[in-house]
Amino acid sequence: MSSVDYVSALGAGAGIDSKAIVDALVEAERAPQQSSLDRLVSRSETRVSAFGIVKSTLELVRDQFRKLNDVSDLNAFNTQSSDSTLISATASSSASAGVYQIQVTQLADRDSYTFDGFDSKTDSLNGGSDLAITVTQGGTSTELTVSSPTLSNIVETINDSNLGITANVIDTGAASGRYVLSVSGETGVDNAFSISSAVMTGQAQQTTAQNSSLEVNGVKITNASNSIGTAVAGLNLELKGTFVSESITVTRDTSGVKTEIQNLAQVYNEAQTIFNSLRSGSDAEDELVGALSTDSIFRSVQSSFRNTFSSISSTPSGDINYWADLGVSVQRDGTLKIDEDRLDSALATSFDDVVTALTADTESQSDIGDASRGLAGDMSAMIRDLTKANGPIANAISTSTESLSDYEVRLTELDSRMDRIRERYTQQFAAMQQIVDGFNSTSEYLTNNFAALNNND
Repeated sequence: MSSVDYVSALGAGAGIDSKAIVDALVEAERAPQQSSLDRLVSRSETRVSAFGIVKSTLELVRDQFRKLNDVSDLNAFNTQSSDSTLISATASSSASAGVYQIQVTQLADRDSYTFDGFDSKTDSLNGGSDLAITVTQGGTSTELTVSSPTLSNIVETINDSNLGITANVIDTGAASGRYVLSVSGETGVDNAFSISSAVMTGQAQQTTAQNSSLEVNGVKITNASNSIGTAVAGLNLELKGTFVSESITVTRDTSGVKTEIQNLAQVYNEAQTIFNSLRSGSDAEDELVGALSTDSIFRSVQSSFRNTFSSISSTPSGDINYWADLGVSVQRDGTLKIDEDRLDSALATSFDDVVTALTADTESQSDIGDASRGLAGDMSAMIRDLTKANGPIANAISTSTESLSDYEVRLTELDSRMDRIRERYTQQFAAMQQIVDGFNSTSEYLTNNFAALNNND
């Protein structure tokens, strides 16, 4: 039995466009199912994108909370010198506020020597033979060997010796003995040294190693350096001259904490603007607007923010237990508002309590555990739990991604099913066409026969 070319058969006889009818019938069956699946695909894609925005936004907010969760960042101090040309100071987070009276009777200095009489930096010295240089430090002598000795090679050998001494060449511009070799050590009597060699003549000692000598609030101190970080905890003194009496005033700097809290409110409110857009409203040009209006996971995310902001610190301290004690409150629209008067008062009168309540008196908590964390750490931990790999946001994205895969399979199956339906309709209309063609052929035969009979009559 020969096969039938159904497609070619469509449209034959009767003047009917059977192919167009088949296309219309198939499309009528496809359209509602295609439309439904397209809506589901669009909804899932939008949900994945929306929760991706939620996750990245939350991570930005968490970064700001982390800036308020490091005691070393919040404990900042300012220093002021009564005469910065003679003494200055910098303070670390471990400093204490106060006024420090200081007297400096002697600055630290170093051994330094010059050797003259060199006409060239590159001419061979010591007849080209290896040159021995002897360096003596603390009763111990070290011999350096300079191969193919030149003034430049002597400098390089000394600087590479790791003995704590430094050599340089000074160009005097003189017609004779133009170059001077300068060698210096580190400050402090324990770093005193001497140096000699066969070609290092014309020696002159320029400075002599000695310790700095000072008093801080009447306590005598000696140090090998003019930069002293051990005299007062958290305070580094830079001695620049000798003097009878000058002062360093250390005051707490609260401006940094206030700035970070203000920055937090700004970042948080920007996040709320994004969340509000995802939760409500409509925009034909932006499918993400209102995309999560009925999403229970998203509502839970927003509730977590509100609840945590109203919760007591995991490290309450004195009068500072809640964000509200810092003048930070959540408004009806979910944004933060700062009462600056209340914040300034808390920073001025209860700064240590503020730091404890925010940080738990710990340094960086980038990997927050379950221990007490302070207000900022509590918020950071909350966001961590929301954005972690197996958290609700990740699960929402995963669920929607899995749904997308399922819808893609269903779309493929729809295509296959429509192909089968098209083939069935095509066969049916082709068979119908064959019947019609048969009727037309019989009609034409009978018409012709009747016409012939009439003609014979």
